[in-house]
Amino acid sequence: MTRFYSPKYLMAMKDRNGNKPEIFVTMGNRTSGKTFGIVNEILIEEYINKGRKVGILTRIKDDLGMVADGIFKPVLDLKYPDTVVEEISRGKYSDIYFVKGTGEDKERAHVGYVLPINRAKSNIKPISGLFSDCDILFRDEFQTDAYVPNEIEQFKSLHTSVARGGGKAVRYVPVIMASNFLDVLNPYFSAW
Repeated sequence: MTRFYSPKYLMAMKDRNGNKPEIFVTMGNRTSGKTFGIVNEILIEEYINKGRKVGILTRIKDDLGMVADGIFKPVLDLKYPDTVVEEISRGKYSDIYFVKGTGEDKERAHVGYVLPINRAKSNIKPISGLFSDCDILFRDEFQTDAYVPNEIEQFKSLHTSVARGGGKAVRYVPVIMASNFLDVLNPYFSAW
């Protein structure tokens, strides 16, 4: 089997103050296996072993209903061939399910959400309580040549909405961001 990128080292890192960071960024060349490694070693394993649900971030609401398959399918096909991913758009967000079996033996497990950044304040904030079981966020291809207006503010708002709940004003909800090398002057790096 081909060796893919492993995010374990990145996720174990501390910031310069010795604290666990909340945002993890990885970049590399295309086909280095960043998404595969993150989905395989973090998102799926955290769900299987700890029941941690994921929020897949997408840029626009129009992507709802067609994101999860592209993220999860390569890993599921290889490691869990009896499981498929199902994404159901709810208009403002999508629910993600892992489905095993067929007919009466069909088992569906809710594993997370797809959340559009460009609707963080108008759609996600008012229903933020729905996402109180979301424990980790993933944004694939965070660098692009077409960002949404006020993307950084919308991203911060979305993270704040998800990090509420569970009996806490603010929960630790790490964000993993992956991308091919594109532009070090992207809005995320400029804001940080």
